[in-house]
Amino acid sequence: MKLFRSVLDDCSILIEAVDDEHGASLLLSEIVESSKSDNPVTKQAAACLMKLFIEKTEADYEEYYGVLFREIIRLLSEPAGSPILEICWTALQTMVKTFDSAQLQTHLGSVRQALSFVRKECDSDGHLPGFGLDKKGTFYEQIERTRRYA
Repeated sequence: MKLFRSVLDDCSILIEAVDDEHGASLLLSEIVESSKSDNPVTKQAAACLMKLFIEKTEADYEEYYGVLFREIIRLLSEPAGSPILEICWTALQTMVKTFDSAQLQTHLGSVRQALSFVRKECDSDGHLPGFGLDKKGTFYEQIERTRRYA
């Protein structure tokens, strides 16, 4: 775990150094590709890097909002109890908080599309594991709170 934290800290420095659209594009392409890995450690690392990118980058990555919504929501379909769920929920929440209500409206299509892709991952009650985390509220409640304060 100490090695993972050290590598994550080094990655954070790299992410903070990216300050243009081209660098953001290269970095996000690699992160998104890694998030699709069958290896759970690689997938978790990619989720951590997505979260770090959303939290720390100064680069313009507006063209990747749709991709990030889709990938984060896809990762929220990981099995209940996976550490990826909390990481992705925090990333999603952080990203949503940066939008005003008009921007949120423009991304609803990406969210709907992502939800339709992960629908097959729902449990028998029709729930996705990442949308039922304790004390987080639903994604739509988060969007509504963001709209109210925008």
